[in-house]
Amino acid sequence: MRWAAVGPATEQALAAHGISAELVPGTATGAGLADAFPAAPRRPDAGPTGQRRSGSPAPEDAGRPRVLLPLGDLAADTVRAGLVAKGWAVDVVTAYRTVARELPAAVRRRRYDVVVVASGSAARRLAAEVGPQRVVAIGEPSARAAGDVGHTVLGVAASPTDEALADAVTEAIVRA
Repeated sequence: MRWAAVGPATEQALAAHGISAELVPGTATGAGLADAFPAAPRRPDAGPTGQRRSGSPAPEDAGRPRVLLPLGDLAADTVRAGLVAKGWAVDVVTAYRTVARELPAAVRRRRYDVVVVASGSAARRLAAEVGPQRVVAIGEPSARAAGDVGHTVLGVAASPTDEALADAVTEAIVRA
């Protein structure tokens, strides 16, 4: 079995269990992972159209190398679609579900100088409960989701790490 990780935090989590990720994209997003993933190796008995050389049609995934793709229930189709386009048969499993919790009333009443959003679902929930805020996002997908629901995006972390996020927050506060 070979492992890939979308970014450094996932790579570290795997390493904590003795698993080494062979692929970690330079851009730690689903699109970055799909771009960095190699094309699937072709079966020697498959022709250019996906049919076996004998001419009998192959089922959709027959003979294609497989990838297990654990995702959250709200994940975009970016990685799966990218891997399928590269010739992989992809088995998607829901590894976790996003569960919304109502923010405490004291949190909902305040205005904030900067709010950190680490996911699109967090940006949407914040907008629904607190209204538009000035935010710093952990990555471009979270920043897009934040902008789509009316937040003002002050900054985006250069990478999805604690250090880069802290740097982006510091820069946003200094500029504000």
